[in-house]
Amino acid sequence: MKPTNTLRSMWAAEALHGLANRTGADIPDDAVTDLIANIGHFCDATGIDFLHLAARGIGHWKLEQSEPESIGPAPYVTIEVSPC
Repeated sequence: MKPTNTLRSMWAAEALHGLANRTGADIPDDAVTDLIANIGHFCDATGIDFLHLAARGIGHWKLEQSEPESIGPAPYVTIEVSPC
């Protein structure tokens, strides 16, 4: 059985609730932002290319919006980060 977008949303909610329980972040806004940033920190610590995977994930999300059971190809996404 392939996952539905509803099921994918429930998986994300589990992660957000876990983070909120540990940090007190408000769901959804602060918890979503914090989870994204924390995944970036995890990638930095483990040598994973966060921006590449974030762009890939956004492409998958966009494809699944219109074709929930599709396996690709996902749209190409670029992320530009300006210096602080």
